Amino acid sequence: MISCRRIKSYQGFTLLEVTITVGILSFLLFIAYATIFSLGFRMRLELLGGYLAPGSKSQVNQQILISQVNRFFLEAARSIRSAKQINTSSSRAMIVENSGSIIEYSLKEYSINGKVVKTIVRSKNGQGERVIVQGIEDFKIEKSSNLVTIEIRALVAGKEQIFQASFFKRSPSK
Repeated sequence: MISCRRIKSYQGFTLLEVTITVGILSFLLFIAYATIFSLGFRMRLELLGGYLAPGSKSQVNQQILISQVNRFFLEAARSIRSAKQINTSSSRAMIVENSGSIIEYSLKEYSINGKVVKTIVRSKNGQGERVIVQGIEDFKIEKSSNLVTIEIRALVAGKEQIFQASFFKRSPSK
């Protein structure tokens, strides 16, 4: 009974209890802030002059790059399979469609703030260049008879990754 009277006689917390509580809460807030802050750095979009920063370790940049490469392969496959004629050099492909239109895919370099950004551009009939894939390291196209092989090298998560696809040109219908 005596101990109950002592507890009831205290009004509030001691200075030691307050100090320990504030210290623990400060530590937890610091850990939460540091975690959120570090995630924010990896989740942001890193641009260099409006183009994806090459070799970025940002998850957003990596996802955009992979999506652009996949979209490019789909578009190139459609063009190559239905092409009337295909002419290639190391980093350029000219595809003549059945309608007579000429589609060209080529590697283009831009120098921005002292850094070089390599992109794959598409033009139709020599007009209207459109950036298809940006922030890559290298782009090669090889043709042997009816087989066209496309290789794209890019830095993904700080490591070089090779994206490669091969497409057969359909025989022209007579």
